[in-house]
Amino acid sequence: MAFMQVSRKVDYALRATIHLANEEASDRACSVGEIATRERIPRQFLEKIIQQLIHKGLVRSRRGPRGGYSLAKSPEQVTFRDVIEAVEGPIS
Repeated sequence: MAFMQVSRKVDYALRATIHLANEEASDRACSVGEIATRERIPRQFLEKIIQQLIHKGLVRSRRGPRGGYSLAKSPEQVTFRDVIEAVEGPIS
């Protein structure tokens, strides 16, 4: 059996995406601070990862009092591969 080693960046990106997917049912946007605290991810590192996920169209940001981050697609449409490629580049 082969195991895939993933970087800390990929681990954090997957955890953040899963966190957002779990919040999708309540239609609630999450702050970087909330995700960082709940998932035990360094905030500055998470901010960079979230920007990459936004750039690839996986996450969207909302401004205003109910602002924060949410998935740009339904959770069923986002694959682990999408998240990995968003932060690491194409998988060969």
